[in-house]
Amino acid sequence: MKLQRGNLRLEERRRTGLWRGIARTLVATLGVGVLAGGPAHALPDEFAQEGLLIDDDGLPMEGRHQITVRLFAAAAGGAPLFQEIHPNVDLFEGYYFVAIGSRTNLDKTIFVRNQLFYSISVDDGPELLPRTPMRKVPVAMVADVAYSVKGDIDVTSVSVGGQRVVNDQGRWVGDPTGLVGPQGPQGVQGPRGIQGPIGQAGAAADPNAVVPLVVNELAANPGSLPYLRKNANDSTTGILTISGRLDMTSGGVADSIRLNNNNIVGVNALTISDPGANEGLLFGGTQAKIVVSGLGNEDRDGYLRLINDEGISLESPVRIAGKTDVIGTLSSDTSVTAPLGTFTTVAASTGNITTVNGTTANFTTVNTTNLRAATVTSPGGVMTFNTELQLNQNVRVGANVGFVGTVRAGGLASTSTVTASGAITAGGEVVAGSNVRSGASVIAAGNVQAGDAGGRLISGSGGIWVRGIQVFDGNGNLLRRPVLTCAAGSVVVGTDANGIAQCVNVQCPAGQYFRGFDGNLNRICQVDQQGITSLPANSCAAGQAIVAIAANGATTCGWPRTGTRSCPAGQFVTGIGNNGSVTCAAPPAAAAGEVITPANQAYGHHGACSGWNGCGNGATCAQWACEVRGYASRVSSGAERPCTQFAMCHLFFSRGNVQMNWGNWCDVAGVTDIQCRR
Repeated sequence: MKLQRGNLRLEERRRTGLWRGIARTLVATLGVGVLAGGPAHALPDEFAQEGLLIDDDGLPMEGRHQITVRLFAAAAGGAPLFQEIHPNVDLFEGYYFVAIGSRTNLDKTIFVRNQLFYSISVDDGPELLPRTPMRKVPVAMVADVAYSVKGDIDVTSVSVGGQRVVNDQGRWVGDPTGLVGPQGPQGVQGPRGIQGPIGQAGAAADPNAVVPLVVNELAANPGSLPYLRKNANDSTTGILTISGRLDMTSGGVADSIRLNNNNIVGVNALTISDPGANEGLLFGGTQAKIVVSGLGNEDRDGYLRLINDEGISLESPVRIAGKTDVIGTLSSDTSVTAPLGTFTTVAASTGNITTVNGTTANFTTVNTTNLRAATVTSPGGVMTFNTELQLNQNVRVGANVGFVGTVRAGGLASTSTVTASGAITAGGEVVAGSNVRSGASVIAAGNVQAGDAGGRLISGSGGIWVRGIQVFDGNGNLLRRPVLTCAAGSVVVGTDANGIAQCVNVQCPAGQYFRGFDGNLNRICQVDQQGITSLPANSCAAGQAIVAIAANGATTCGWPRTGTRSCPAGQFVTGIGNNGSVTCAAPPAAAAGEVITPANQAYGHHGACSGWNGCGNGATCAQWACEVRGYASRVSSGAERPCTQFAMCHLFFSRGNVQMNWGNWCDVAGVTDIQCRR
């Protein structure tokens, strides 16, 4: 056997040398592990094994190695009776220790044999030979005879003095003398037997014997006598007290109890067994009744119905904790108040909640097909909708109006301020006498008009967009600067009403030099009287810019990209102020395409709060973004990551329908640095 660090190889010349010495070490340490035993029931079924591993150079091995232990019935050949792998055994100066049976259940019957051998292998290498026989340690020899037994015993039979007393079924087969104990307690009552045959009918009672008994009972208890009618025409009143059960049934229709003008007093419950469609509490001379049936008078369990042709009058406050279904019309001459519960009408044609005489209907919650009321109020003077309020027609409101969430309407008009924490979307115009404020987007098919008297259009950090193109960013900076160019030899002196550059030719005849413009923006050309034939070269060192030029042509340079005069990432210096401050602008669009995403903004898709949802991937979302901004195709797109890592995300509802300035509050995916081509 040859062991190298990181490698294990078997060589025949080492089999009887080094590893035989190691095997002897293993045998000795195995015996020590067995000697450490105590009571059998208190220790795990494991035994210790340790040894020394030395490589081919005679050096002890170090580090972690896999050691596999096997037990065999023979010194050579045969399948192992037991195998256990210890994957990470720490070796210290070549010594190792493993507890056999700690990783694989060790069957004790393996040791019930005349001989047993064990061997090991290291790091999936071959079995180390020869196998080592296992021996008893001296103390373990006492196990051949058990002097006392404690705990559970699992045997095939029990014999005493050669005489079997318990057989292999666990039954006592020895001398039965003395095995009978005292009589136990009486058992529980058994089940009742079947009923015997019915006996013969008895004779009729003798009235001469019964009457004296009744008379004696009446005389002995005059204070609690039951009332007994003499005949059907007896109208005498009295008290009938029944402590048991009163059955009033006959062979035909059930008999009845008629109280006439008397009351039923002191009754805890009145039970009507299995009422039919028109069976229950009926009020004579009227159509009023209380029955249990379906709404179509079916003879089955159904609604508890309170029915009357003249109507039902509830003349005290009614508290409804659950749901009320109104089939007809709910009307009120005064106020209808429902501090709890929900009113739901189920018929579109008649399902109205109405008030008459211009009175007020006050409800905490109203779910209705049609709501008609002179006035609808809410506690605190605020109308709150916990779900979406859809306004399909034009909306006109008076004083200040505040919406929590998104407002969608055909047109929205207000005599004062309109405020919404979400987006304002209108199919027509959004017109306000004062201000229009939205926590998100303001989207209108028509104009968005604020009042002339100080009305303003205020946008949040998303800026202002026109036809899918962002014109101003969230800081009020103009993003869509017009491209003003003139022909060679001309300069821009202004723009016309349409933003077209106005150019003036500044080229002068030979021998003359351009000196400026007159009041009509005509160039002024003069001959240089001082003999200056060229302008001085004004330049600065690399990385600097011209801050000022003195009258004598001296140049003052500065560092516009350092300190407080640096430009944001992705912008460049376009000019220098008198105090040395710089003017910054975004670089011109690359020839391949135009970047449509402002700094640290991205596009994604609505849906679950993660992933790409409807877009499917960043390339598709980028293509949709180009299209909604008026471009034909996508050139490239940049980083893709959750919207929480961007300053702002714009999310699509579908292709062509985007919610600008959505925010960045969940991990829906977004893509930035989108370049588009027209």
